[in-house]
Amino acid sequence: MKPSRAIELAIAETINKYGDIGADTKIRAFMSMEFNGTFSKNPDREYPFVGVAATPPITDADQVSQMVDVFIICETLTVDDKNHEVLASTYEAVQGVLDKVYSGFKKTATDEYTYFNTQALAYDTGDLIANDYLSLSWADAQPPTEDAGAYIISMTLRVHFGRSDF
Repeated sequence: MKPSRAIELAIAETINKYGDIGADTKIRAFMSMEFNGTFSKNPDREYPFVGVAATPPITDADQVSQMVDVFIICETLTVDDKNHEVLASTYEAVQGVLDKVYSGFKKTATDEYTYFNTQALAYDTGDLIANDYLSLSWADAQPPTEDAGAYIISMTLRVHFGRSDF
């Protein structure tokens, strides 16, 4: 699988493994919907959920290193979460996992970073990611908002890597 999908799936699996997001909360990896067995085709979206979607890679100034933005979106239905408590607790659980992934990259290896990194490299079946360790930074975030009957909050983790074929 290509780097974007590999990274997206690795983030989703890391949240699935380490996040205390509640038994009713589904995780949707956009390019690998059935990864953890919670996807249902009818309806295809059940709330609450955490959505994970990665952009295609873009290059930075050196035209060799690439980056993928991984959007992580927490959503609940307004009718089911009037006091925003489910959204808040889901967000805090997800942000906690992502903080540990980031901390594992920046400071001392954490289980969360090691798991994410190992999974992403394992899924990179084209062996296009040249690094043994993926670099991370934070990108745009969206404050809590209401849209079309859902409460939403999102964050973006940017994953940097070199390409073996560039």
